[in-house]
Order: sequence, then C-alpha cells, then structure tokens
Amino acid sequence: ANPEMLAELNPMMDNIEILVGSGDGSGYKMLEAAGADMLHLDYIAMMYYFYGQGWQEFPELIPESPTIPNCEVLSVDGAGRRIVSEDDFTFEYTKINYNEGYHEGYCVYGQATADKYPVMTRLGLNNKTHNGDPFGYKEDTIEALAADVGFDPEVLKATVERYNELCDKGVDEDFGKESQYMVRIDAPYYLLRMPMICTDGYDGARINEHAQVLDKNGMPIPGLYAAGAVASAQVTNINYFGCGTMLLNCGVYGREAADHVVKTFVKTEEKDELTAKVEELAAIEEIKQKKELYWRCMDTKTFEPLDHVFAEDAWFDSREAIYDPLEGQAEGWDITPITYGRENIKQRCADGLPQGMQSVHMGHIPTVKITSPTTAEAIFPFNDRIHMAGVLDYNGYGYYYENWEKINGEWLIKTSTIKRTRLVLGE
Repeated sequence: ANPEMLAELNPMMDNIEILVGSGDGSGYKMLEAAGADMLHLDYIAMMYYFYGQGWQEFPELIPESPTIPNCEVLSVDGAGRRIVSEDDFTFEYTKINYNEGYHEGYCVYGQATADKYPVMTRLGLNNKTHNGDPFGYKEDTIEALAADVGFDPEVLKATVERYNELCDKGVDEDFGKESQYMVRIDAPYYLLRMPMICTDGYDGARINEHAQVLDKNGMPIPGLYAAGAVASAQVTNINYFGCGTMLLNCGVYGREAADHVVKTFVKTEEKDELTAKVEELAAIEEIKQKKELYWRCMDTKTFEPLDHVFAEDAWFDSREAIYDPLEGQAEGWDITPITYGRENIKQRCADGLPQGMQSVHMGHIPTVKITSPTTAEAIFPFNDRIHMAGVLDYNGYGYYYENWEKINGEWLIKTSTIKRTRLVLGE
C-alpha cells in the first residue's frame, strides 16, 4: 500500500486502522502521465468493523465482519442510532454510516454478550486504536457510555431502550434481524469502536468497453489498456462488494483487452497460437474459481453448489484431514476413508463441517497444468482453521493434489487428495 498517496487522493479516509492493499500507486501514476482521464472517488475499498493492529488474540466473532460477524450486538451509526439489521452483510452498514458522514462505526452490548465473548471484550477494553483512543468502553450507565464517544446520551439511550423492547418481543420489527441474535443489553454496558478497515483504492482511469484507456476528450489512447483496481472507479460505489469486484473487473476487461489486441494488431498466422494460450489461461482461471467455490462452501456450510465443483463419479481422499506428518493422526479421531461419488462427498463435507463449527479455509497461489483440452492437474496450497468449542480446534497447512476434467463444458474435480504438511491442535 501507499499511505502517502492514499492521503493525497482520498483525504476523507482519515480513520484507517488496517490498510492491506498491495498496490504502490505506480499503475495510477503511469496512466496519469499517459494523459488518461482519471476518475476520483472520495472513498476506497472500505468497511467498518472491529479489528486492530498488532492484536495478540483473535476475537471469537467480530462485529460487522464480512466473514465471521458477531450479530449479538447492537450496531449504531456515528450518532448512536440503529441503521441496519446486524445480521445483514456489513457493506450495508458501511454504506449508510459513510453516507451519513461518519468515519467510524460503533457497537453496543451488555453483560450477557460480554460473558459469551470474553476475548472480543478483552481486546476492546485493553487496546487502543491507531489514533490512541480506547477500542472499547465499559460503563454502568448508557449516559456514561455515550459520553465516552461524544454521543447525545438521549439518542443512545432511546436506541438501546427500543432494541431491548424488540428483544423482549422476540421480533425485530424495525430491521428484521433473526430472533436468535436478539440479546438484551443490560448493565454493565459495553461499546466497541469499528474503524475503517481498507484494501485497495478505487481512483483510476476511464476505459471503454474494450478496456482501452480514454483521454480527457474521451478518445482511446493508442495501445494503452487497463483493467482491475486502476480502472474500477466507474463501476463501483461505497456499497463495496469486496476485493473480488476488482478481480472480476480485471478478468472481464483483461480478457476483453486481449481479444481487442488480437483482433486489431495480431497477424492472422499468430492468432491461433495466441488464442490457444488465452483459452488455456481461461481454463486455469475457471479451475481456480471452482476451487474457491469449494472452500467457500466449506466455510458457509452450503454444500449444494458442490454439484458444480465435483464430477458425478469423483473421489475425495481426506484421510490426512486431521493428521500431522510428525505427530500422526489426532487422538480420538478416526481416519476417514476415501469417499466415492459426488453425493457422498457432499454428505461427507456436511458431516465433517456441521453447523456451529467455525472454519476458515484460505487457498494460496496454485499450480495448474492443462494436460489436454479436457484434462488438467492442479496443486492447491492451503491453510485451514477449525474451531468448535469442546470438540475440535486446530490450525492446519497442506496441499490438495487434484485431477480435473472438462465435462459438458464445465471443469470439475475427478480426484482430490489432501496431503498435510503440518497440523497444530489447540490453535
């Protein structure tokens, strides 16, 4: 990331707690120097949620997180008002709070939630934000809590009273939050700050439908194309859809740029070779996206989409799922036999990752080799974290070794084998 350039281009992003973008601004500067029509947005890819720099513990759940949200809190805007259902996806909260002019979010909860989530509470009370403000507060009255962050005490008090009224009814008549997340807020009271958590910037060049970069007169700059983060300003807004927005932008317009280059500049005899390479890259990209779908199914506990991941006659070897090469099989856990057939694989995944078990699967850069127009081999490195209190808790590393086949125009897994390199229990 380039914090200095970010401060120059996006001065309204003035409460960034975490900035994880990998760009250094060189693409922006190159396009600007080439005379591109540069588009500006006040905001970047941003969310408000509870997380901080250098924490030594990880919260059980995170209020307004896009991946492991804690919905048993009351999320309020910068004035102490409830604006969304807390089990809505976090982008809705971010959009409304930002458009109201607030550069920080907040959540409130009572002792019952504090008892249930002690790590989350401890992190709030014992840490400070990048600005030096306490991340969290604990008070005996709502008025004192409001004073900690500059709220009108009557507004926050009315918000909490209304929320408790809805909790007592068991029905969220205001925003439709599911009843299992409706937990009364009783003294002592807690408040957590939710600062800006940011990834990539949006500012960049205007492009046309062929990904050609346009100058300030709306004309294509010869030979100059752009896709991804440096050309996303015209297709996004504060209702941030995730880093995948830019990846999708890059894939769609990158392919369109390549197609336009081939049609415009490449001689006929060179087109077959280039087209074959483009098709190979498209196949690799489809396989990578299918693998991402697999991991997303595991973490969201939705297994029907696996119909578009595994072939009907696939087999899955997960015998090393809970195994360490040095320590062996985890004590108390039987080795899972190889699972044959897509329906059995789906059931195996559902049984192994039941509702209530938290899982985070992170795939890394794979090796994918297209061995024929309809077959491929792939190696996917991954890290998985599994937690279910009193049942299973580990941090694992390893590789998936897979064979893929293109069946009826769709790339599907034929064989998949997990090979562990490390498994640490209790992390």
